[in-house]
Amino acid sequence: MTSSGRFSSYVTSTAFSLSLSKNMIDELDSAIRGNGIVWFSRGAALQGLERRGLVEVAVVPSEEKAFSFRHKVTLTRAGKITYLLCVEAGLISDSGNGDVSSAVAAIEMEFSHLEPEVDA
Repeated sequence: MTSSGRFSSYVTSTAFSLSLSKNMIDELDSAIRGNGIVWFSRGAALQGLERRGLVEVAVVPSEEKAFSFRHKVTLTRAGKITYLLCVEAGLISDSGNGDVSSAVAAIEMEFSHLEPEVDA
């Protein structure tokens, strides 16, 4: 199942509901601000985001000698929209260096001309 299919299945399984813990919101924010690199195992918050179809996680080789691999976290389209909602709700705020504003601008630019995704 695609990530958009997982998201659709998650939010419509009973009624439209998207529950996120503070840790999940922090993981979304980290994926945007920190280029999505997770050095150790995927924690429960990240796994929860993956189950909801908000992120995709890939194992990639590491350049660091202490680690043979790392996890690369990428926000899905639904994850990016959720990030925007969290910013709008004040759950994610700028730390003064404009990184959230830059992320929001990049996401809005990406979505400015797209149609909704539909699983075939």
